[in-house]
Amino acid sequence: MRETSKLISRLSADFPEINFKQVGGSVFAWSPRDKQITYPPLRSKEDLMLLLHEAAHARLNHFDYHRDIELINKELLAWLHAQKVLAPRYSITIDQARIDSELETYRHWLYLRSLCPKCGQSGIQQKPYSYLCLNCSTKWRPNNARLCRLKRALLKD
Repeated sequence: MRETSKLISRLSADFPEINFKQVGGSVFAWSPRDKQITYPPLRSKEDLMLLLHEAAHARLNHFDYHRDIELINKELLAWLHAQKVLAPRYSITIDQARIDSELETYRHWLYLRSLCPKCGQSGIQQKPYSYLCLNCSTKWRPNNARLCRLKRALLKD
């Protein structure tokens, strides 16, 4: 796909402060610490959209988040920046249905993080990185794993 190498060249020229690195696997990621976007081989239009999404995180200076609502907000802002600013610049279309689908995966993941490991009811994020169940008063801290098994560690008072 010649157009993908052309896109990488253009992105690298337009954003020299960001390192674009192709890796194996299927994960697209922005590392603010390394100022690097890693991406798998670009084989489809969807891959180009995901690459622009990660570039949007970089352009918006997204680092980490402490509360789940911050994550959803950063994801939405990155998708909108990719759709409205970056995609037109590189003649790529990102439709709203794609954005909605991507955001739904985050909403579902955050919902699973909020489930109490004891009683299964939804809890509330009480502090950064920790939850409280209003049903049984259990406190827990979920891991950050989006791409592997979700774990929730019980917290002591």
